[in-house]
Amino acid sequence: MLASVEDEFRTIVDNFAGDRQAIDVLSPDVIGRVRERRRRDNQSREIETLAQALPYLDFQEAYDTANAIGKFLPPELRSELVKLGPRVGAITGIRNRVAHNRPLNVDDLPTVIDFADDLRRIDGWDWESISDTQAELKRDASYIFNVSPLLIADPDTSVAHNLPAPDYDETSLLGRRDERRRLIRALRGAWPVISVLGDGGIGKTALALQVCYDLLEQDSCPFEAIVWVTAKNAQLTSTEIVRIESAVEDSLGLFASAIEVLGGETNSHSAIEELLEVLAAFPTLLVLDNVETILDENFPTLLRDIPVGSKVLITSRIGVKTENPYKISGLSVDDAVVLLRSLSRARGGVLPANVDNDQLKQWALRMNSHPAYIKWFIAGLQSGQMPEKLLDDDGLVLEYCMSNVFDYLSDKAKAALRAMLMVPGSHTMAELAFLVDFDSSTVQQVVLDLTTTNFVTQVRSGASGTGLELSEFARAYLRRTLSIDPNERELLTERQKGLYAVGGGLQAAHALNPYSPDTVDIRGVGDYSAAKLLREALDLAANAKFDDALRLCSEAAELAPGYHEAARVEARIHHLSTNFGEAFEAYSRARDLAPQDGYVAYEFGEFLVESGYNIRQGVRELQRAATLDTHSAAVRLAVAGAHISNGDPRSAMDASVYALQNAVAAGSEVQSAAFALWRSAAYTIQSTQGPDGGAEVAELVEAALDATSDLGADDFLPATLDLILWVEAMARQSAGNTLYAYIPRRSLALADQLQKRRLGVDVEHVGRRVGTVQNVVDRGFGFLRDGEESFFFHARDMWTRDFDRLTAGSILAFTPSSKPQREGKPQAVSLNWIG
Repeated sequence: MLASVEDEFRTIVDNFAGDRQAIDVLSPDVIGRVRERRRRDNQSREIETLAQALPYLDFQEAYDTANAIGKFLPPELRSELVKLGPRVGAITGIRNRVAHNRPLNVDDLPTVIDFADDLRRIDGWDWESISDTQAELKRDASYIFNVSPLLIADPDTSVAHNLPAPDYDETSLLGRRDERRRLIRALRGAWPVISVLGDGGIGKTALALQVCYDLLEQDSCPFEAIVWVTAKNAQLTSTEIVRIESAVEDSLGLFASAIEVLGGETNSHSAIEELLEVLAAFPTLLVLDNVETILDENFPTLLRDIPVGSKVLITSRIGVKTENPYKISGLSVDDAVVLLRSLSRARGGVLPANVDNDQLKQWALRMNSHPAYIKWFIAGLQSGQMPEKLLDDDGLVLEYCMSNVFDYLSDKAKAALRAMLMVPGSHTMAELAFLVDFDSSTVQQVVLDLTTTNFVTQVRSGASGTGLELSEFARAYLRRTLSIDPNERELLTERQKGLYAVGGGLQAAHALNPYSPDTVDIRGVGDYSAAKLLREALDLAANAKFDDALRLCSEAAELAPGYHEAARVEARIHHLSTNFGEAFEAYSRARDLAPQDGYVAYEFGEFLVESGYNIRQGVRELQRAATLDTHSAAVRLAVAGAHISNGDPRSAMDASVYALQNAVAAGSEVQSAAFALWRSAAYTIQSTQGPDGGAEVAELVEAALDATSDLGADDFLPATLDLILWVEAMARQSAGNTLYAYIPRRSLALADQLQKRRLGVDVEHVGRRVGTVQNVVDRGFGFLRDGEESFFFHARDMWTRDFDRLTAGSILAFTPSSKPQREGKPQAVSLNWIG
């Protein structure tokens, strides 16, 4: 059709101005190109008339020349040719793609047909060549195989290549502009091996071929040669999958084919070494097409040694695992509709006449906007089949697109696919491992195998991170292909139920007590399996089986990369085993994985304070936890305890006030918050004792009383009452440590309020006293003093097992005993170490 249009323009020029001097009409540049073309055609005689130059004018030049002789043309022809100007550029692009064997766009043929039809409607010329061509095509479509139209094509590249002539039906580059740009950038980059991955018939070969031709068109192609070899072994027709008998059968055969293209002679045994030598000799782009049928151990041998400057571009349904992969998928629905209409028109209008865009969109969605499926569908319509039958009976196209890949997979990978088919939705690696009973190393290999195929896609699996999901094409194929044993079906169902039961229980336990180190935080369903392992690890650690517990943590981390609880539980186990350095490293990893998680910050801070590894940093981590969870009394209590450990009781008192407010609001941990408040108040008052401290002591006592004024009797622990007693004693003592007369009265009044508060909670507390340890004897007893009176005490009478930690100056609350004196002293019992 293009040749006939081009011929019409030449004939117009010949008819109306053929005897004119060429130099009077043609520009010097055009005359120079005509001379060069005549020289290549062994025509040395100088041109004089336009008629002599016409056979050597290309499409654009013939049109421009017809416009240039406009004054000799009929008015109606002249004006209509001028109007064609904006459209001629697009036709010139198509004409050049055809002339230079470049890949065609899917709408190129309809565009040319429309242009030819519009030319025939222009008056002033009979358009005989176009009419004859259209008539012949309508009478006998095989006419195209019996003609050899001449389209002038100047040499356009200095890059040697053997790129195949593009197959129009394999093009379908609608929507691939971004992919073309990214692939060209990759081929100009540093990575030696690039792959285009996707379903069979998705357009991998067409995209790779287009990219190669794009490189040829560039002024600075980075390669001196482009070598194309293919392992394609089948073609899809409307009725069957046709095997290609001459297809190469293994990778070495493919490499040997590449050597032959480059002009060498080789056998398959030395193909890799010789091919690498050629690639090292000059920059070469080696394109290996459809390699999924011949993947074997020889591929890594070749690909790891690609010389600098040369590159390998692979198209495959399966990745080779050492490349920079570019996965491509189906078209957008709108592009799929354009492809349906364009292919239909190219095949003579095979779509039903009354079909609208909405119906075509529905068909495209049923075909997943898959180019090969759409082409197969159009071919089926062309052969007379009904659309509904083609859409309902898609087994042939599924077999073509998927069977090569499925046959390649290992038994374990097929088992994973069966599980994914049986249990719908996305699956994290940990979840998949549980369903098919794989360890971490096995499931990692299976996931790697599956992600390099077109069977699964990586998706965001909720909060649990990346998951795997069957592609729609794969699901349709597996439903037709797989026969799942009833026993396996039942086992998978039971495993799924068991996993959800365990995971749900762990989630409930964590929600009930999120700041307990023995619960496990779960981001989503995908974490259930890994969380189960971590719960088992904590149980093992509780029985001092630390090595076994750490192995389970490692397994969980491999199954769920990025799951912060694997690092957090590992840190907890190191903490319990007093391996503080490893605990610090593991907690740091957990914090990096979950920087906005208040639970991790809390655990990290508690470790740093409790172990004494770095108390100041522990305070900062706990304060960070408090900013991440502003309503937790437990976090505020931990902050208060950290300030106490850091020697800052005043800050501890402030934190305790916030903790008590949150605890009252939440209706929990009120007793602990009240205890923390009075402990920090007591320590703060103790630090302010001195000649001028009376006023400050009074202020601190008032603040503590105000903060706890609304609490009931049940909110005070016995240990809290002991702390109030101590504060009361210090308040009475401070009454004498001031220079201002009104301070003693205020301090004594506050001390009376404290006493009233104590006895209002427990009237029996009236007999409690506070003393200071004078000395401790290794045999389990010691002596303390309250005012002028000294007491003997024994370790067995202490509330806690902290006797060994007592030193001279420790503060004890106690009850004087009615027992006989010991060591010449009255005896103190019910001992509570308070400061």
